[in-house]
Amino acid sequence: MKISPGHAALLAVCVFSSPARAEADGPELDLNASAGYRYDSNVDIATTDTNTGEVDTARLLNLALEGTIPLNGKLSLELGYGYTSTAYATFSSFDLAMHHAKAALKYNVAGFDGSLSFDRFAATVDGGEFLEINQASPSLARMIGQRLYLRGSFTRAEKDSAGDPGRDAFNNSIRGDAYILLDGMERYVALAYRIANEDAQTGEFDYTARDAKFTYGHQLRAGRVNLDWRTYLQVENRDYAGAPEPDAAPRRDERLRAGMSAAIPVSERIALKGEFEYGENDSNLATVAFDEVVYTFSVAVSL
Repeated sequence: MKISPGHAALLAVCVFSSPARAEADGPELDLNASAGYRYDSNVDIATTDTNTGEVDTARLLNLALEGTIPLNGKLSLELGYGYTSTAYATFSSFDLAMHHAKAALKYNVAGFDGSLSFDRFAATVDGGEFLEINQASPSLARMIGQRLYLRGSFTRAEKDSAGDPGRDAFNNSIRGDAYILLDGMERYVALAYRIANEDAQTGEFDYTARDAKFTYGHQLRAGRVNLDWRTYLQVENRDYAGAPEPDAAPRRDERLRAGMSAAIPVSERIALKGEFEYGENDSNLATVAFDEVVYTFSVAVSL
């Protein structure tokens, strides 16, 4: 089947083992889980350009298992599996579940961090097959001084849409990230820019996209106050090959996402998390021009 990495781009900064290490550390295994509640002002599935225009609430479940196997002082293998579920109270036909398997080889040489990662996403909607994405992504990163971390990556993705073969596609994207450390990892600014091109089976779904994202993160430690806070703003422009109506101009979307999140650790392994997101999609295709407000609250456990 074929793809759209949707924003299956991962904002992870890959910092590898120091080349000065004489020996590799032992394998590591992490298990993370969370359960929570979601308020959504407009239940939708962006991948298929559908939205209800109605409010609903949902139960959230997230599970993630990640392991790191050092192969030597510079090379390591990372494996992982994740599962997410969103189950709506009223619009159960929009219930979404996602399986994500990943593997990555990471290498550190001459101060550069290299990575070759493979990801497979398999999504179901209302219990039925919906979307499969397979992607590969090489990346290269380097820390410059004590404050600046730069990373560049290329992603080749293939997407298979079970309900609409016309949306099966290949997607190529190039992305650059800059992380500016203002106070170590206590405060930082992250800037990202991506250019993508999607070639679908049906020409009307072909598009080129450009998006930019600004993120500010702050770890607040003052007395008994212990808070991890993050805010972001993301803008994206998409130019489609097809037009929304005969004799109309080709479809063009302008998408905006803004939000903030906070995590309050209540113990070494348990944290309370909250997130707010505002989304706005402006398009000359009326059915996909809408706004959305989402709140989520969850309890997270790390083992």
